[in-house]
Amino acid sequence: MHAGDRILHPEHGAGSVLALKWGHRVRVRLDTAPGLPRTFRRIELTELNSDDSNRSKAPVARTHDNGHPEPQTGSRATTDSRATIETIVRKSAQKSARATRRKPNSRGGKNPQARIVKTMIAPAGTSAAGTSAAGTSAAGTSAAGTSAAGTSAAGKAASLEEQVELRQTIEALRLGVVPARYARDYTVGRDTELASFDALLDAGRGLRALWGDYGHGKTHQLEVLERVALAKGYVTARVTLDPREVPPTHPKRLYRAVVSALSLPDFEGNGGGGEGLHPLMHQLADSPAHRNADGTCASRFFSPYLHALHQEDDELITWMHDYVSGFEVDRSKLLQRLSRSGWRGELPLTLSDYRTYGRMYVHMLGTLACWIRDAGFRGLLLLFDEVEGVDQLGKAQQAYGIQVLKHFTAVAVPKRQLAFDPASHADLYRGGHAAHRKIPLRFRRNQPLSVVFAFTPLEDIRTLFRAIVVDESLDIQLRPLTAADTHELVRRVCKLYLRAYPDLTPTGEQVVSLADQIEQAIAEGRSSSRDIVRGVVFLLDSIRLAPGGSG
Repeated sequence: MHAGDRILHPEHGAGSVLALKWGHRVRVRLDTAPGLPRTFRRIELTELNSDDSNRSKAPVARTHDNGHPEPQTGSRATTDSRATIETIVRKSAQKSARATRRKPNSRGGKNPQARIVKTMIAPAGTSAAGTSAAGTSAAGTSAAGTSAAGTSAAGKAASLEEQVELRQTIEALRLGVVPARYARDYTVGRDTELASFDALLDAGRGLRALWGDYGHGKTHQLEVLERVALAKGYVTARVTLDPREVPPTHPKRLYRAVVSALSLPDFEGNGGGGEGLHPLMHQLADSPAHRNADGTCASRFFSPYLHALHQEDDELITWMHDYVSGFEVDRSKLLQRLSRSGWRGELPLTLSDYRTYGRMYVHMLGTLACWIRDAGFRGLLLLFDEVEGVDQLGKAQQAYGIQVLKHFTAVAVPKRQLAFDPASHADLYRGGHAAHRKIPLRFRRNQPLSVVFAFTPLEDIRTLFRAIVVDESLDIQLRPLTAADTHELVRRVCKLYLRAYPDLTPTGEQVVSLADQIEQAIAEGRSSSRDIVRGVVFLLDSIRLAPGGSG
């Protein structure tokens, strides 16, 4: 893919590539909105022949070395990814059949694996002893928990709308991504952690430090928290720090990554959700308090953008969108265009990537948090993964990175919880020119901004963080899941699957074989919880899609 190529987006239609950006992102001018270029993930786009901008071709799903499909945006599966899944399913089915043939007592009886049927497959309160070899009791209840009256193992039968959502959830689990719905339903062993996160969201502002060793599920926990926050009406941005593309030492790049990752909730009244700044700005374009230079909620950074939207000046909209999103623009030309449009307020300041400009960017994010609340949402939640990368920097670079982290903590928590004085120039550097140094740290005193940092608990990084935040009550320690947690996880995934496919009625042999394979994986301890989840889904797929299955 190169500049000038024609592409197709599944929701926004055809357009032309303007530039390739960092992080596998592509800058696109859409045919339907030529005055407002947008940035998309490359995987979302399909390349078109120049003479056929209306032809659609589903993107090919990339796969890992193990043959499993790579997670894609959202929970939609392409034809190619489905084909890959079915290949894996066939292999799982063959393995399941071989395992069943090897078991001389696979029809239940006294087979020790049969006890797992109750905990993993059967609904709560259903006796494993009451399930016949064919998986159906005398009362007419199958091993899948489906009664003659049509009630599924998950309890009350799902409505058609719920069934669609449940199948989308299963598809997300199959792809190894956190689903938009029901994420909390299959999260186990994290009651304490989720309670702390709930308190953070209920407060509407604050900070949490999530600590967990490799493989303990930090990234998954961040994904679940993001889903929970979106469901509660928060705008979110989840960013993984990277020494090259999103380094903590360069505040502008970090700010740009945050803005590019903004996700708006999808609920009635907000225009259907969205990503990035543009949907949010449209919410406030008709508000004089935010748009006018002398408005009570005016911002020298963002109000000119609303002014451009109100003027319906496509060229200026593009300039301002790039500016407030952290992309490079010719500021002199931007100011000239603003002046010609009739803007008479303070002019936007230069956005520099110097390490000393952290104050300006947290002020801008605080402004966004306040405007997000003004637009009818709960607030802004920032989630930063792999923050321990700060520890890998050289001494001078690490000092810059710590300054950036200090700025984010200073705007998220009260002074009493900090290990430094945010008003002290020695503790929190005020860089830039005089105009930059005058910018207040917060846009408003009580702004709805929450921050979550995820760390690997290295000794040096713990020491570093304690030099920033002294209040250990803000720490959340992820523990490894126990065998009991994993069994409960399997039971919940099975419950969701059987609600999504209520016609699926596994036989006793199939259930015992499934339980046997899951138990073996748990006993060997070689799989992460995500691998266990995908394995359960694939094994249930093998039963459903096998010849003679319920399809």
